[in-house]
Amino acid sequence: MTNSAVRAPVVLSLPFSASSVPVARQRLKGWMSDLGGSGESVDDARLVISELVANAVRHARPLADGRILVSWTLEGDAIEVSVTDGGSGSRPRAVHAPS
Repeated sequence: MTNSAVRAPVVLSLPFSASSVPVARQRLKGWMSDLGGSGESVDDARLVISELVANAVRHARPLADGRILVSWTLEGDAIEVSVTDGGSGSRPRAVHAPS
């Protein structure tokens, strides 16, 4: 993407629901298109945000207000995408893969 304009981060407060996946995906696509992004970079970003939102809904709890926060910003030539949820009820554990 090539756009020299400074863009503020986009922050969406979305329902803690699978229905938020296509909303986040479409909003990111529109934002990237406005900045001149197209093709594979948009497809890749849409895939990443879909996975992040779906994983939050599937494996975590909502924030105190029953929602999740989805955000992204342009960092140089890269897009930084994040999803904030209420955390998990379990703790991570190490898994040793066979050699």
